[in-house]
Amino acid sequence: MSRHLRPKLGLAIIGAVLFLLGVRRDDATLRWVGIGWFAAAFLIRFVSRAAAPDAGIDAEASAGAPSATDGAPGNG
Repeated sequence: MSRHLRPKLGLAIIGAVLFLLGVRRDDATLRWVGIGWFAAAFLIRFVSRAAAPDAGIDAEASAGAPSATDGAPGNG
């Protein structure tokens, strides 16, 4: 689970609720605020990739791989 998953979901849910309230109340401002919150949730996925582009790939690739100190044959 990504560390940005909960904030993304939270922002998306808040945005959806605000948007639907805006539709229900026929309030264009509330709809745009909801769209803004939903857009913020969408943009978080790009911020997380820009912060650490290789960290997720390397961590996932080596998560199940044994290291040299795991007691493999020939390690002393």
